[in-house]
Amino acid sequence: MNCSTFMKKLDDFIEGSVSNDLKKAMEEHIESCPNCRELYEEEKNINEMLKLTLDVEHIEFKSSRGEIMKSIDKNRYSKNLFKKMYYHFKKYSIPYTSCVALIVFLLVISPWAMKKFNPNVISGSNKQSQKSLKKEGSYSLNKENKMDTKLSSVEKPTVFLDENYQFQKEKGKVPSFNTSWRNSPNGKLSVCIEGIGPYAQEEGIGSIVIKDNDKNELWQYNIINNKKQFTPKQVEWLDNENILIIIGFGHGTVTKGGNLYILNLNSNKNYIVYDTKDLKKEIMKIEIIKKDGTTELKLPMNIYEDDNYMKSHVENLTIHDFKVIFDK
Repeated sequence: MNCSTFMKKLDDFIEGSVSNDLKKAMEEHIESCPNCRELYEEEKNINEMLKLTLDVEHIEFKSSRGEIMKSIDKNRYSKNLFKKMYYHFKKYSIPYTSCVALIVFLLVISPWAMKKFNPNVISGSNKQSQKSLKKEGSYSLNKENKMDTKLSSVEKPTVFLDENYQFQKEKGKVPSFNTSWRNSPNGKLSVCIEGIGPYAQEEGIGSIVIKDNDKNELWQYNIINNKKQFTPKQVEWLDNENILIIIGFGHGTVTKGGNLYILNLNSNKNYIVYDTKDLKKEIMKIEIIKKDGTTELKLPMNIYEDDNYMKSHVENLTIHDFKVIFDK
């Protein structure tokens, strides 16, 4: 565990509200790090003084400092751009609603106006759009509430280079706050996620660690120019050269997953496999099924139903006969 993670979880640790695995890791860090041990003692004394101060005539206040901090609506004062935008639009909802209503009205009457003054424009555009949709394929929900994909053609690229989320490869060190190792099909390599706990559920920015079992070498992969604070959340071997990765927000209590990527270890390039294109939709898990020479991906997706991210349900996204064809 590093000092940054320790300080983030210190209040919860003092209150005794952390998991057993995290508690053990923090206790070990206290023993090995003098600075964090000193900080822990100071915070512990402050917490005890606070409880004594609030103890009036044998009336015990159950809300400690940690619980008071947790009760504050951090989303409202978050530095996250999306949350700031959400509360901004909520505050000025009436003016924005009026603008949207005007835009919708113009969109509704514009086809009628264009058709009246130039009938050929609309009909030609519609025909072209219909041809494009037929060529590109579509996604649909079946009766069992499962989302299926129809790939347009195996000759076209199935994964696309994402310039925004590329990894930098560098010499690694033995991980200490990582997920369990997962071996490649031939057993020569292993992969894990370092920095966000044994179940990859802690807040923070993690990195992918590759271990060469034959050479006993470690390589660390970090997202370059990670201004949006994204992190890998799950890794699975597709084959001996490609790793499927779920990448999503590293901070926030409502985030449960992200989009699906594939990292090619030969080129060290990262490609997008499936982009939900909606902040309310996140892939939570990767399940790979190989049968009769084909590969099927089952991807449970969490979908929030309201703007406050309180109510959600899960739908199963299935990609049939998945073949990796790189676009570049």
